Amino acid sequence: MHEGRFAEEQPRHGGKTEYDMSPTAIVQTKTGLTLQITTHRTAPWSLRQLTHCDLAPTDFRIIVAKGVNAPLAAYADVCPHFFRVDTPGVTTANLSRLDYAKRRNEMYPFELHAVWR
Repeated sequence: MHEGRFAEEQPRHGGKTEYDMSPTAIVQTKTGLTLQITTHRTAPWSLRQLTHCDLAPTDFRIIVAKGVNAPLAAYADVCPHFFRVDTPGVTTANLSRLDYAKRRNEMYPFELHAVWR
């Protein structure tokens, strides 16, 4: 069990350097998976999320992180390849999936034909 508090040397998400995931558990499954379970929902924007729990990212063949852009910046130093999965929902990376019915004006890049204003 880890307290879940960690610091970044350089500002990350939102310009912050101090983070708190609250109590965090590392679980080893019988099938060989290592899971990090946090009390507070925390986007994967930092390798420190792993290293402060005594996990060495380079020890893993595969790291699965749920996020659209945050994992790319966070894990670029240790992951030579990224496989993006385009799932539906409000955090989709594919903006054409979103219905913008309430927007007053068309906006690029949501509508590719829109004029930059």
